[in-house]
Amino acid sequence: MPRRHTIGRGIGILSAFLLVFVLAAFLLSALGGGQKGVGLWADAVGVIEVRGVINGADTIIDSIRRFAKADHVRAVVLRVESPGGGVTPSQEIYRELTRLREKKPIIASLGGVAASNG
Repeated sequence: MPRRHTIGRGIGILSAFLLVFVLAAFLLSALGGGQKGVGLWADAVGVIEVRGVINGADTIIDSIRRFAKADHVRAVVLRVESPGGGVTPSQEIYRELTRLREKKPIIASLGGVAASNG
């Protein structure tokens, strides 16, 4: 019987620690509401990955526009791992990146292949 009490006590202590952790995480994220530099999501860096042949631009442009609107995103990293692709989608991506560059810094990170339009 003494062993049952030990297991029960251990589960109780573990549950209490888990509850405290969850409450602390909730409170930290709630403190960030509207205050600059406070909270879990106060400042962030967005990452846009361009991988493979560039056949379309829709998903990349959506990411660029989303990061442009997001106030908590302070800069964007453009990660390119591409042999290039179509001229039209590449030009559309470039145009959106130049618009984003007026609002936030963009850092290019080139992989092993970043050729042609990549």
